[in-house]
Amino acid sequence: MWFGPGKDFSARSLRPCPVPPHQTRKMVRVTRMSATASTGAPRFRSVQATRISIAAREARAIQGCDRMRWSTRGDVHVRVEYERFVGDEAQGELLADFMAGERWPYHVSERVDRDAVRRRVGEGYYDGEWVRTFWIVVDGAHAGVVRLEDLDDETPMFDLRIRSAYRGRGLGGGAVTWLTEQVFRAYPEISRIEGTTRQDNHAMRRVFRRCGYAKEAHYREAWPSADGTVYDSIGYAITRKDWLAGTVTPPDWHDEPAAETPGLTA
Repeated sequence: MWFGPGKDFSARSLRPCPVPPHQTRKMVRVTRMSATASTGAPRFRSVQATRISIAAREARAIQGCDRMRWSTRGDVHVRVEYERFVGDEAQGELLADFMAGERWPYHVSERVDRDAVRRRVGEGYYDGEWVRTFWIVVDGAHAGVVRLEDLDDETPMFDLRIRSAYRGRGLGGGAVTWLTEQVFRAYPEISRIEGTTRQDNHAMRRVFRRCGYAKEAHYREAWPSADGTVYDSIGYAITRKDWLAGTVTPPDWHDEPAAETPGLTA
């Protein structure tokens, strides 16, 4: 079942909310797709100048937009929930343990410093005026985290991380489907959502495609890694129109004049 905002993050407080007709099948269970997630790439777009006061839309901001879903893997059924991260000391320590206790091979920084996470929690990096972070909870265990940023912009972005023990179970695809709906429903002025990943992160690229995101950018030699290798960076996005219609409309990659010769100027 699909759930909407509640007063807290327990199952008791959640209530059903409608979804677009084309997404009905996605409500049944989390699809089985690989979920080695990574969207924490360098930024390549300018931030829009227009800012919208969060006070004017507090009632519809992403606050307690949890969804409970049942995922089937063989004969095992698991419950998946999304809980908003609260930047208190206890949650900060939990997040620091989560971030520092794993390797993130497809992020710019493969290892995360525990103290740096604590400092960022205090600075509002994970939960602020235009930032929301949610735990991905599987049968009561914190299996992943998704951070939404630039919620005051027409095109927010997100960073998705799944513990290594939980990768390959469809959690990444479920989380992207969930966050896409929550953002578009809570922020009517947002027209698109972006994510960026490394070229060789094939699992995350499959998640983007299966969740209706179209490839929109290919940045050559733009993603440095810890060992000094520089990879290409791939950008994906979904538009509100495509989400509502259940379609994917990729950009025209062949709009350059065919007669142009590289290196020649007019």
